[in-house]
Amino acid sequence: MPSVKLQDPSGWTAEATYKAAVLNKLRQLSRVTPRSRIANEFVFGSTGVRADLAIFGRELTGVEIKTDRDTLKRLGRQMEAYRRHCHRVI
Repeated sequence: MPSVKLQDPSGWTAEATYKAAVLNKLRQLSRVTPRSRIANEFVFGSTGVRADLAIFGRELTGVEIKTDRDTLKRLGRQMEAYRRHCHRVI
C-alpha cells in the first residue's frame, strides 16, 4: 500500500487523521467493504499489543500507525504479535 502523508491539522490528533486516511484508502482499494468490521485499538489476546486498527473481513488485517510522536521501541514486539494473529499487516 502506498504511504499516506498528512499534516496534523489543529483540533485533530495525528493518529486519528492517519487512521481516517488509511481507512479511506482501503475503501478505495476495496479492502474494506460494507461487510467489513473495524476495531479501533484492538488488543491481541494476552499479548498486550494493540493494533491501531483491526479490519475483520475475509481476512484479518492489522494496521499499525507510527507518527512523528511515536517511538519505534515496541515495533518489533508489535510486528511479532501482528504476524501471529493477522493474515495481512499494514
